[in-house]
Amino acid sequence: MPEENRQDLTVIGQPLVKVDAAAKVTGQTVFADDLVLPRMAFARLLRSPHPHARIRSIDVSRAAAHPGVLATLVGSELPIPFGILPVSQDEHALCLDKVRFVGDPVAAVAALDEETAEAALALIDVDYEVLPAVMSIDEALAREDMRIHDYGPHGNVHKEVSFDFGQVEDGFAEADHVREDTFFFEGNSGTSDAPAAYLLALNGLCMSKTKWRVPSDLGGMSAKNIYLDINPGSPSDLTLDVTFPSSQIPVDLSWKSVRYRRL
Repeated sequence: MPEENRQDLTVIGQPLVKVDAAAKVTGQTVFADDLVLPRMAFARLLRSPHPHARIRSIDVSRAAAHPGVLATLVGSELPIPFGILPVSQDEHALCLDKVRFVGDPVAAVAALDEETAEAALALIDVDYEVLPAVMSIDEALAREDMRIHDYGPHGNVHKEVSFDFGQVEDGFAEADHVREDTFFFEGNSGTSDAPAAYLLALNGLCMSKTKWRVPSDLGGMSAKNIYLDINPGSPSDLTLDVTFPSSQIPVDLSWKSVRYRRL
């Protein structure tokens, strides 16, 4: 844009000062990891070392008995599936019977501090039946016998959609050049990649603190499997306080299932 055309602009081309610059460089900005609530516990996830395996059994008894451990969780205690898209409600907070990538979460531990939670992970015994790994799109299409998910029209095809508009054959006949190829498109996002975060408290008792890229989706997903650590005789009206230190996206905390458990 020519310089003479910028005289009437107040934002484009102007040397503006960042409104949060001073607070950040002086250490005054409060991030999610800086927030601490009373009785806050720390959690760690045990993740799969295999790209594809069936879970024969999980034994968390040694981890649960470890000093400082408050609770453990496995997939069978969080059975309701979720997903960002309505067509793919195939995710679980913790794997139920199969892991599908290296790092897939298998079990969780909550403890009084991070070190104790980390140490307890080593006490969880998982028996895997290692399955063949599917490492490419072509291999996934070719391996009809080795399904990653147990749904879809066939093999590892999630969904088949055919779009046909206009006179396709006439268009090819009139085209100066026709090229057939396989095209790849990397995923993108409509927002920045900087992670957002949330801190969730139940009646003043901190339930969880985590980093997540789409907190609105995480709220809806988490709400499907929330387990409330309160007395079964307590009143059913619950107050949820949600803080978004780095986001103003609202959260849909629609309750799907609730189970009371005592620590």
